[in-house]
Amino acid sequence: DNPLHGFTRADKRELEPGGENGREPSILTVGEAERLLTTAFAHPEMDLGAAIVLALFCGIRTEELKRLEWNAVRLADSHPFVKIDRSIAKKRRIRNVEIPPCAQAWLRVWPNRSGKVTRNAYISDYVKRFAKLTKLAGFVRKDEGGDLVSSWDDNCMRHSFGSYTYALTGDSMRTASQLGHKANDQVLFDHYRALTTKAEAEKYFALLPQTEQKIVAFA
Repeated sequence: DNPLHGFTRADKRELEPGGENGREPSILTVGEAERLLTTAFAHPEMDLGAAIVLALFCGIRTEELKRLEWNAVRLADSHPFVKIDRSIAKKRRIRNVEIPPCAQAWLRVWPNRSGKVTRNAYISDYVKRFAKLTKLAGFVRKDEGGDLVSSWDDNCMRHSFGSYTYALTGDSMRTASQLGHKANDQVLFDHYRALTTKAEAEKYFALLPQTEQKIVAFA
């Protein structure tokens, strides 16, 4: 018998040297998250500010954000949340995602809260705008030839949400549920969580637009 026949794809990935389990997920520092937010809000013409808020503080996937309508962002509810229904959820994993107070503050100062959360007029529209924004926000590095290239790591906003939420709450199942993971917290620990501290998580969830004067916390 072949002992690998009983292994799942995830089991096999764990055995592969240099695979996706070979390095810790990349997350943004508090300063990098703030820089990305302030740049996005300084350039509302790119129509990315609200999407970035929901990715950083709610862990919404990029493909879900492209299809998300503002009527699914329930800011007026007594406990604000984002409704991820079957029409946009990956693998139909429907869920209601809490909107923490810091995200509520950012979303309330976003100039346009009707229609889609972010435009995506053609297949590469969002990607091109986002690449331009990250460059403006300073996510660049020099390659071996001395040329400037992007230093942005895909999924780092969602990984940041998962890592900082778990560091703040210590509740892996709640974090996994907010991320839309199936059944348990295995995916969180395998692919989404990077080591950080509760103190850094408190700073992350206290990032506010300049118009806000009070400190808020993720309850």
